[in-house]
Amino acid sequence: MLSACTPVSQAPNFSLYNANGELVSLHDFRGKPLVLTFWSTWCRFCKQLHPRLDQLAKTYQPQGVQVLGISFNEDKGDKPQALLQARGIQFTTLLAGDKVAKLYGVKGTPATFFINRKGELMGTTRTFNPDEPQLIELINKIL
Repeated sequence: MLSACTPVSQAPNFSLYNANGELVSLHDFRGKPLVLTFWSTWCRFCKQLHPRLDQLAKTYQPQGVQVLGISFNEDKGDKPQALLQARGIQFTTLLAGDKVAKLYGVKGTPATFFINRKGELMGTTRTFNPDEPQLIELINKIL
């Protein structure tokens, strides 16, 4: 399921910690096209989508596209960044994102948002299909 966000709205700002204890904010990505994906370690659909998002980040790196995960609804003791790395996924995930998920209206995983260089929300998808052609369409909207 894909949807365009019409009219274009500013993506809500947030600050969360990464696995290294560094505070990361949406504003840190200003000027860069961003794919923001909400996920959980127990989500089997996220496991299907993540390799494609990682591949897209590498493919569109010359245009500045970045992928950032936000982990939420985790079980105590889960280590989301370590799990991504064990799966060969290179993008960074932020931790304990339950409040940010609510801020973005996320009700399930995966939920992926496409934010342009101005911080405007250009589209969102709940797809977990790594071959979904509209993933490319939405990336092109944020370039």
